[in-house]
Amino acid sequence: MKFSLAISLLLLALGVSSCGRYQSHLHESATWRAYRNGKSDELPAAEIVQGERLLAFEHIVGLPVPGGYNATLVAKDPELVRVEYVTVDRGSRTYVTGLQPGETRLYLVNGIAVGNQIHQGASAVDDQITKHTPTFPLVIKPSQTGS
Repeated sequence: MKFSLAISLLLLALGVSSCGRYQSHLHESATWRAYRNGKSDELPAAEIVQGERLLAFEHIVGLPVPGGYNATLVAKDPELVRVEYVTVDRGSRTYVTGLQPGETRLYLVNGIAVGNQIHQGASAVDDQITKHTPTFPLVIKPSQTGS
């Protein structure tokens, strides 16, 4: 009986650790940690400049398991921002590029579930977005070229 309990606890610990970690690069570390730890109900707006391409989000998987969850972002308005989901050895990276000035929302979704629909925007993945889906505003500022 004790052996069975020990195995169950070990499997539970491995299951939890296999999720890995994910990080928003659009928010300061303290802001992201407060949100992830439930000390903040929402993330503040993030900003990028039109034409700028940034690493916005990164998910590093703990233990490789088939299927599962690989976090990424999807834009409500893909005409304002391009989202690129790139899988890497142990997770994924999500890049955003400001296409034109404006404001949209980014949603945190499962990249494995939405696959290549990410570039089509939030309407293509409505079944992944609920009132509990983490989201935040993204402001795309006009570029300052020519000044």
